[in-house]
Amino acid sequence: MIESSELQRLESFVTRLIGEFAQVRKENERLQQELEEKNNAIVELNDRIKTQELEREEIGQRVGRIISQFESWEKDLVLEGELETEEEQVVQEIAEAETQIQENDLFGRVHGYGKE
Repeated sequence: MIESSELQRLESFVTRLIGEFAQVRKENERLQQELEEKNNAIVELNDRIKTQELEREEIGQRVGRIISQFESWEKDLVLEGELETEEEQVVQEIAEAETQIQENDLFGRVHGYGKE
């Protein structure tokens, strides 16, 4: 009987061990599947990050071009303003010269110059 009780204990132990092994194997398969899903999600997220980085870079370039256009437009306006200012100065100088000519002509008439 001693041998049969020890065999029963051994048989019970082996049965329990096989049951635990099956549970561990099942848990391992579940964890492997979860790991694969997580890895796929990581790949997908990395792809999205790359896409968004490319979009951000493109947007940055487009904004840069828009800023350059504004700066160019601003420079043109400044140059036009400077030209207008220069034109105004020339017009003013011409007007002053005409006034001076008229004054000199009037002075010459009053003092008898230019009656020959």
